[in-house]
Amino acid sequence: MIRSLLVFLLIIPFSHCKKVKEDLVERKVLNFITDGRWKVTELSKNTVDYTADFSGYQFDFKTNDQVDAIKNGSVQKTGTWFGDANTLTITSTFPSDATHPLPLLNGVWKLVDGGDNFAKATKTENGDFSTLTLEKI
Repeated sequence: MIRSLLVFLLIIPFSHCKKVKEDLVERKVLNFITDGRWKVTELSKNTVDYTADFSGYQFDFKTNDQVDAIKNGSVQKTGTWFGDANTLTITSTFPSDATHPLPLLNGVWKLVDGGDNFAKATKTENGDFSTLTLEKI
């Protein structure tokens, strides 16, 4: 009985530490995404390059799961985003009335590379393969 109690008491703090570490990582990722604005430096779908269509756009990711698409200083449309640190994905959705090129950003993006000022992601949806690179401004 005492041995079981000791094992239980030893396991609880370590499982709590793991959760604390995961929370810290998620907070760091959230701060990285929401601190500053981003621009699209590459977006292609299949082999078609749509990068130029995002000229003048900036994206402001908020901590309340919203993202503003800003063009020439004015919010064009507000969408939603959700980051999942466990699966290394970001899901973004702009409303159905969003005009081109914003719907190209909709979907679940798998993070494949990143650094201090950029994030690169891919998605496959309905047989279409897309690549997205965002750079911090």
